[in-house]
Amino acid sequence: MSFVKKLILFIIFPALCTMPVSAQDMQDGSRIFQDKKVALVIGNAAYPFAPLRNPENDAEDIAGALTEQGFEVLHYQNMGSIDDMKRAARLFGQRLQGGEVGLFYFAGHGIQINGINYLIPVNAEINFEEEVEYEALDVGFVMAQMEAARNQMNIVVLDACRNNPFARSFRSAGRGLAGMIAPTGTLIAYATAPGSVASDGYGRNGLYTEELLAQIKEPGLKIEEVFKNVRTRVLARSNGLQVPWESSSLIGDFYFTIPGDLAEEPQPQQNTAITTVKQESSPAEQTAMWKAYGDNFWLEVNGRSIEKETNHQWSGNKRDLMVTHNLTGERYLLQDFTASRDNQWRPALKVTTHSAADPSRMTGAGRPYPMVIWKANKDGYWLYLDGVDVSNETRNEWRMEHLLVEHTRSGISVMLRDYAKKTDDELRPAEIVLPRSDRNVLVNVVWKANDKGYAFFVNGTNVTSGTRSSREGNDLRIHYRARNTSYILKDYWQSLDNVWREAIPVN
Repeated sequence: MSFVKKLILFIIFPALCTMPVSAQDMQDGSRIFQDKKVALVIGNAAYPFAPLRNPENDAEDIAGALTEQGFEVLHYQNMGSIDDMKRAARLFGQRLQGGEVGLFYFAGHGIQINGINYLIPVNAEINFEEEVEYEALDVGFVMAQMEAARNQMNIVVLDACRNNPFARSFRSAGRGLAGMIAPTGTLIAYATAPGSVASDGYGRNGLYTEELLAQIKEPGLKIEEVFKNVRTRVLARSNGLQVPWESSSLIGDFYFTIPGDLAEEPQPQQNTAITTVKQESSPAEQTAMWKAYGDNFWLEVNGRSIEKETNHQWSGNKRDLMVTHNLTGERYLLQDFTASRDNQWRPALKVTTHSAADPSRMTGAGRPYPMVIWKANKDGYWLYLDGVDVSNETRNEWRMEHLLVEHTRSGISVMLRDYAKKTDDELRPAEIVLPRSDRNVLVNVVWKANDKGYAFFVNGTNVTSGTRSSREGNDLRIHYRARNTSYILKDYWQSLDNVWREAIPVN
């Protein structure tokens, strides 16, 4: 069957939680589809040049909704390259062969060049518009995989009509995505009209996805009714600024939730499966955003406001604000707080601590060793444990030209070597003074990088020259030859800012 005879639902950015119905013959001869259903769901948010808030949540919620409705779901987060996305599309096409309904959902940045729509991987390196076709995925590639599968109905769900980060520098790039004429048996649905853009949103989901998720749960709504209701709600809530749009030439009926009078006995959920791949983030990771205005700040974690559940303190430089979530104990650094009270949302840096389950990181008192950084000037020193300024909780004594500093609350002692020669206000790794029984433990393994390369320190000593490196996607793997150990410098290519970070040991 040619692609013209397929149903493609193409939606920009927000996830489309399609819930098809089993293949039945209606009295008027039309069809309802429910048998083998396969979905490819991608949420790209961690763009270094223009990060987005909602795509990971949108994709996760869509994947869950589709799974509940019997879809086999391939779920990917933050796909780094065009090759990664092509591999996922090909796997999707293979899984779809012999099925009835295929659904593709994408949330992330999209761009149109000369009327062609491209979906942008998070690590795409695009300097001018002629590079787009080599760095970003043409939507037509996914449609070709669906056509080759020769299934009965295809739904492509895309929410990529966010503001184009390249529009000003690309002569042929337009706002939003380009409109496409829907072939026979096709529905193309956009989060907003072609050539327009939709906001990324500040809650868990984008506005369009939030309304779509609500409508698809309503039993008995045909697909056209679902999108009509979504359009009405989005139009009202955005005060007319965002108008969802569809191009349709459907044949047959499609229900997200089957109407009760057509329901048969519950179908076995043997096809209900979800495969999730998060290339840049793990389930434990969170998206934290903050903004400030005047004396007030707002902090959201995964779209939930938590500022009323926190306490905070200034870091030693009096520019950054360290915020602690009282319910979870998690800490977030609001960098350059004093200069950023412009009511604009910014990513918050989550300050991680070492796992207490890792015995190689434990102190003799049963506590994990922290990441320890220090600096000094003519007024004294500042000591940071896992990003928190604890200078006022320390005592010190001279050891020749060095300064021995003890954090009284944790009992951890550090040596600030050549202290008198390093009062230049420069942040440095501290040497943790280990008890004799722990002398062979590798602690305080930290790094920083700029466009000239990286510096790698182990327990306060620069061992960069004794390492070798290799690229692993968006990360850098470091092998420390003297101890035959390896570490990951997470998100290396987006971290060339001379900020100290902890290296992650490789098991």
